[in-house]
Amino acid sequence: MTRQTEVTEAGIAEVVAPGIDRIFHYTIPEKFKVLAVPGIRVRVSLGRRTVTGYLVGTKEESDYPKLKPLSDLLDSEPLLPPQMLKLTRWISEYYLAPWGSVIRAVLPSGMDEVRTVRVSLTQEGKACVQADPLFDKIRTSLSGHTLTTKQLETKTGKRNIKAHLNQYCKQGLLLLRKEIRKPVRSKSETIYRLAVDPLFLEQNLAEIQKRSPSQARILQALQGRPGPWSASEIREQTGAKSGVIRTLVEKSLLIRESRDVFRDPFPGEKIVMADPPDLSPEQEAAVEPVAASLKHGRFETFLLYGVTGSGKTEIYLRAIEIALSQQKEAIVIVPEIALTPQLIRIFHSRFGKEIAVLHSGLSDGERYDQWNRIRKGEVSIAVGARSAIFAPFTHLGLIVVDEEHDATYKQEEVPRYHARDLAVVRGKMSGATVILGSATPSVESFYHAHAGKYQMLTMEKRIEDRPMPEICLIDMKQERGAGLLSPKLAEAVKQGLERHEQVLLFLNRRGYAPFLLCSKCGYVHRCPNCSVSLTYHMKEQEVCCHHCGYTTTLTNICPECKAESLELKGSGTERIEKEVQDTFEGSSLLRLDRDTTRTKGAAQKILDQFRSGQGNILIGTQMVAKGHHLPGISTVGVLNADTSLNFPDFRSGERTFQILTQVAGRSGRGESKGKVYLQSYTPEHYSIQAARNHDYQAFFDQEILFRKALNYPPFCRLINLILSANSLQKVKEAAAYLGKILRDQPLHQHGVEVLGPAKAPLFTLRGKKRYQILVKGRSVRSLHRIVEQGVTRLTQTHGFSGV
Repeated sequence: MTRQTEVTEAGIAEVVAPGIDRIFHYTIPEKFKVLAVPGIRVRVSLGRRTVTGYLVGTKEESDYPKLKPLSDLLDSEPLLPPQMLKLTRWISEYYLAPWGSVIRAVLPSGMDEVRTVRVSLTQEGKACVQADPLFDKIRTSLSGHTLTTKQLETKTGKRNIKAHLNQYCKQGLLLLRKEIRKPVRSKSETIYRLAVDPLFLEQNLAEIQKRSPSQARILQALQGRPGPWSASEIREQTGAKSGVIRTLVEKSLLIRESRDVFRDPFPGEKIVMADPPDLSPEQEAAVEPVAASLKHGRFETFLLYGVTGSGKTEIYLRAIEIALSQQKEAIVIVPEIALTPQLIRIFHSRFGKEIAVLHSGLSDGERYDQWNRIRKGEVSIAVGARSAIFAPFTHLGLIVVDEEHDATYKQEEVPRYHARDLAVVRGKMSGATVILGSATPSVESFYHAHAGKYQMLTMEKRIEDRPMPEICLIDMKQERGAGLLSPKLAEAVKQGLERHEQVLLFLNRRGYAPFLLCSKCGYVHRCPNCSVSLTYHMKEQEVCCHHCGYTTTLTNICPECKAESLELKGSGTERIEKEVQDTFEGSSLLRLDRDTTRTKGAAQKILDQFRSGQGNILIGTQMVAKGHHLPGISTVGVLNADTSLNFPDFRSGERTFQILTQVAGRSGRGESKGKVYLQSYTPEHYSIQAARNHDYQAFFDQEILFRKALNYPPFCRLINLILSANSLQKVKEAAAYLGKILRDQPLHQHGVEVLGPAKAPLFTLRGKKRYQILVKGRSVRSLHRIVEQGVTRLTQTHGFSGV
């Protein structure tokens, strides 16, 4: 087709949509011309569908003929300032993600209309008994409640279940109900104020009193307290009914207005302001260069390397004070939702309540209000988890990434960004100062600091010169038959409890038992959707998959050989809890993991209970290692120090050192000296030895040699391409084809290396088979060009749809 130029008086809108990696052109109708600016949401016709897109630019002409017009504008002002649009474009190009998908991830969830189908059993369905295994699973899953089609797919392990549901619906066994979730908006309430002046009331109140005492009471109340009143306040103070209020409005004695209501994620919290503590000499030395950077308003990245308990948080607070004094804004990112309330209390004590909080633990309405406060310039500080990096500030001066090494900063869904890396990129775009803080920096960040890309700030001493905890290694090869706690660790726990001190026990695996094994035939109960074993949860009396959520009831009958011989194998935090409770009778246990913190505020409640002495033993997964200040802990036990060493990941040694050091750092932060016990089957490993000796430099020196020898980051850039499909044959052929395309390019000329394809470590996930290809190289531009060309050819090749 020959392209022709189209020019319109209204201009052309450039629009992107989630999931589609291209920019579409639409004409701008005259009625939209003033408001159609970059950064707003629009409704557009795309094929036979009408979808929500994002206007990212305008132009006067297009090379595409017969353009459709914009259907509607959904916003009267931009949701994203130009700087944020620029950042989303960078993310799209760097992480090879559709621009529309990036923008959707940046905006608060719940802003768009969501349509779902909920499924429930009819009376016939509840009573139906038929030889249909799928319906039996559906009936069990729906027992006592309704589920969405997506939830049913997860529960039953059946992909593309909709056709089956429609069939059961026609048979009268199921009821399907469409639901539309309206977009989240600002919450408002009706308020009332006096419409007449005080002189009028003085002259007429007696007459009003004779005709209607209830009307007079309302007018007197509003006269006594100027300002707006809500209807509930009027009713509570005067006892009047709503009809009386309406009558006063109709008589023009009251004015009815509307005002926004802020949905506070911390309602009723009392703020106690606190003065900043005196800085230690190391803290003063760390603050000085950061202050200089902030006062000069220049982009600079600092790696704040301070041992656990050295007072890194105080450096963040002082840096924020300086940024605010320069009329700048600050973002603070933490790795876990559980950490956010703890930090918020500290921040409230220094800066009042003018702080926005951004994380997935908030309701859609709360998150929208927090985001809106930032966008309107009502607050200057945003604190939150990974997504807080997208806070829509326009005068950003400081970005802090606490625990910068943490793996949870990497998002696994599209767009697969890393919040720490985005912090540096956004800092550069904004001319802001960036602080990356950690007691166990990532190898890449430490390398960059040594290379001069980042400026190193070091704090080697704990606050008040408290000693680092002593670490004792226990070789579990010598402790055969000892159970979950070796005799040495069990004795240490016993002595700690006798001294009325608190104990922390760490095992990075939740549930009761990680798998069920048949002692007769060797069968292992596996997830039908994923290539992993099912974990038994004792409280719920069910086994579930921690990857896709598939759940089924527990049975001791082997599905393979039908013998009653399924046995629980391995240990999780639930099992540890039971054994410790049985061993140390009278102890008070608390458990912190994903299972005990599903409800809002649960994590903070558990930590508060432990701090207040309501528990003397805390058992937990990696959630307990996330920078919590628990001064009552003297004894820490790591039940299996080798867990993360066995992962098929070149960072396994690094993550082992980090988690062990962070867990050990919870000990000895109060008056009592700390002691840590590491149970390990490979105590000679350099990661474990370095953690034992609190020696990051020794770990880094060994790890960097391994990375250099195998050409892994920081000596190269790495792209992991994962291909997935329902069909094993199709994904296998697609992976082989893509591997060939990549290798047919002049790789050596660009310094690029292609490894694979090979089966992904988690080969089956949510019903799809997965292969992976690793592409390594020094130049990001070369890597992107080669990968983009390869993926484009694959998607354009007939026969590979659905991959």
